[in-house]
Amino acid sequence: MTGHEGGSKTVGRWYVEVSPLGVIAGPLESGATYTTTTIRFPIGWRVGKVWSNGVASGPPEIFGIPRRVVSAAAGIARQMQ
Repeated sequence: MTGHEGGSKTVGRWYVEVSPLGVIAGPLESGATYTTTTIRFPIGWRVGKVWSNGVASGPPEIFGIPRRVVSAAAGIARQMQ
């Protein structure tokens, strides 16, 4: 993927992948996967505030998603065109 389409990054023991279709993140050592939306605004792309594990939805804190992972996703989204 190019910066126009999104990208992926490893943040500590977590991976995060961002595309126009949404965000996927999860710890490297487990099969857990968390998702949220990407939203296009006139000034660029943003990451949704509500995350899901496929069963429940809520803020990233309730799933134990580190803030640095959410920040990395937001940084990748800001680079998308």
